[in-house]
Amino acid sequence: MSNITPLNEDNNFTYKDGTLISNVLIDHEKVDQFNYTITAQLRDLPIVLAHIMIDVTDINDNAPSFSKPIYSSNAITTRTNSSTTILRVNVTDPDAGENAMVTLSLNDTTYFEIDPNGNVHISAAGISAGIYRLAVIATDNGTMNLSASSLIVLTVYQDPEDILQLFNSSYSFSIAENVVIGRSVGNVAVDIG
Repeated sequence: MSNITPLNEDNNFTYKDGTLISNVLIDHEKVDQFNYTITAQLRDLPIVLAHIMIDVTDINDNAPSFSKPIYSSNAITTRTNSSTTILRVNVTDPDAGENAMVTLSLNDTTYFEIDPNGNVHISAAGISAGIYRLAVIATDNGTMNLSASSLIVLTVYQDPEDILQLFNSSYSFSIAENVVIGRSVGNVAVDIG
C-alpha cells in the first residue's frame, strides 16, 4: 500500500493519482513559486521523498498605474530652459519581466516631451503663456499591451523680462545745475507687453 502526501500542505494543490491539481486561482503577483515535498511509502519499505517546485508564469493581466490621476505644475515661464524638469510622473506595473516594462508618451509633443524616467521637459523654444493640458499614456511591453493614462496640466506664465521692455537699452540726459525742483529731465519709454 502506498501513502503519498505533500508536506507543508497549503490547499493550493491536490495530489491525486500521480497528478498535481490546482485548487485555487493562482496569481503570480501574490506567489511566484510553490515548493512541496511528497513522501511515498509502500508497506514497510523505506520512505521515498520527491521535491517539487512549481514556478508561476506571469501573464500580462495588470495595466500600468499612475500614482496620481492629475499632475500639475505652475512653476513655468516663457523662458524656462528646455533642459529643466517641469514635473515627474510616477507609474508602476505589478506584472513581471517584459509585462512590467512601461513606455511613456504624450498625446501632444509640440512644446513638451517625456523621457523614459517620467520627467517632463519643454521641447521647443518660443512657448507661449497659457494653460496646456496633456494626456500622458503608459503602455506596458506585454504581448497583449495594456495601457493607462493620466492628465498633465501645465500653466506657463509670461516671464517678467518679456513683459517690461525698454525701447532703448541706455539713455543719456543732462540737467543744468540749480534747476527748479520737479523739472523734467527726460523721457524713458517702457512697453508693457
